[in-house]
Amino acid sequence: MVARSRTGRRRVVERLPLKLVLTSACMAMCLVPGDAVANARGVGVPGNGSVPQQGPGRASASEQTRLLLSDMSAPSERLPQGVPTWFDWARHPRARPIDRTAGFRAFTAWGQLYQCAGTPASPDAGVYLKDMQAWVLLRSSHHWRRIQFSSDIAGASFAEDYAGPTLPGRYWPSSTGTSARLISGRNFHFWPSSGRVSLDGTRVAAVTVALEARLVAATDHAATPPCLVLSVGGDMWTSVTATPGGSASSDVGIGRFKRVERRWRLFTMTTAPASVLHEDPLPPLSPAADDF
Repeated sequence: MVARSRTGRRRVVERLPLKLVLTSACMAMCLVPGDAVANARGVGVPGNGSVPQQGPGRASASEQTRLLLSDMSAPSERLPQGVPTWFDWARHPRARPIDRTAGFRAFTAWGQLYQCAGTPASPDAGVYLKDMQAWVLLRSSHHWRRIQFSSDIAGASFAEDYAGPTLPGRYWPSSTGTSARLISGRNFHFWPSSGRVSLDGTRVAAVTVALEARLVAATDHAATPPCLVLSVGGDMWTSVTATPGGSASSDVGIGRFKRVERRWRLFTMTTAPASVLHEDPLPPLSPAADDF
């Protein structure tokens, strides 16, 4: 039986039944420098040959920093359906001190897609997901290192409050991007299909997670686009092969919920304070997102 955390949010590890944890999600990976991973581009949808349009170009470092700070301070654009408002991540983003994860040795980025609260279900509404990435700033360092980068995403359909059974998700992954649809009354919780990466929590000063998302082209001609919201976060794990459950993982932060729109948007979470982001800005996170 899964115990509820003090804040009302179950740790990701506690939400994953063993039969739904992909084998690849438990494979070890090395710490990957940012210049070792190629950038992904277009995303396809089964039965839909269109390629999503890209945005106007890269933002400046100051614009990107403002977005990161906003995603960790501004309230949710819309509330997620079925999530109790007293959960500390429903209305506002939040970060946790990294030093509380000193016993952890692995990390993974993740995201969660929801119907907007108070809106009708949109089971046919599709979302493109691509370029999920995680960056780490090590202690006594001024250089952000990219440790995860993937458009090939895995996930499952969880109860909206993460209580109850888990169902297989409706998604179509590939190396260039993943398209996903919701099941009525459930969310889509997802992570890189390549699995966790090795990361010594005692060396971490800050982490940042980012993802690009937009509605599929089929919604472009709809009179009223569906109302879907998405947020991203990150979890420290005791190891890359730790069995889900108990105290095997702990999240380090959850970014605010923002609407998924027809244009590309960048969804982020960071544990870095403003002083660090201004002194040591991250490299450009997106050449496509139109949020700046």
